[in-house]
Amino acid sequence: MHIACFWLVACLVATTGCSDDRAGTGDSNVAGGSGSELEPAPNVDVKSCAAIREEESNSADRCWKCCDPRPEVVASSFIYRGQCTCAERREEDPGRTICADATANADTCASCCGNHDFLTSGWLGSDGQTTAICECASHQDRAVCAASARSQVACNDCCVHAGYIGTAYGSGTCTCSGP
Repeated sequence: MHIACFWLVACLVATTGCSDDRAGTGDSNVAGGSGSELEPAPNVDVKSCAAIREEESNSADRCWKCCDPRPEVVASSFIYRGQCTCAERREEDPGRTICADATANADTCASCCGNHDFLTSGWLGSDGQTTAICECASHQDRAVCAASARSQVACNDCCVHAGYIGTAYGSGTCTCSGP
C-alpha cells in the first residue's frame, strides 16, 4: 500500500512538474520561461482537438469542426503549442451586458464595445416586437499577462491560463483576447 502511494506521488510530480506561480501571472515557470505544466482556465480546452496541428492543410477549418459540435464552444485557435484549442465564453465575460444600453444603432453599439476593449460588436435593432440589443465579443486585456511579455510562448501560456484564446505579442507587450 505504501509503495503504491509513493509511486503515485512520484508519478504526479514527474508528469506535472513543479510550478511556481506566486506572481499570479499564469506562467508555469516564472523564472525561466514557460514550461509544459500549463493549467488552462476552465473555459479553455487544450486536449480534445490537440491532434490537429496548425501547420497541417485546412487546419483552421478542421479545428473549428472539431470544436464546434459542443454548443458552448464559441472560438478556436492554435494558441497552445500550435495545437487546436477550443474555448467557451469566460465566466466573468461582461460582453453580453456591458453595452446593453447602447442600442440606438450599430455605430453606438460598436463605439461602446470599442471603448471597453472589445474587438467586435453585434447589434440587432428593434422590430417593434423585440427590443434592440448590443453585445460585445473578443475582449482584449493588456494587463492580465503584461508580466509574461518575455516570450511568445510565455504570453500564449499566460493567456490560456487566464481564459483567453488569442494573443498579440511584441514590442515588450502581451495582450490577451478572446471569447
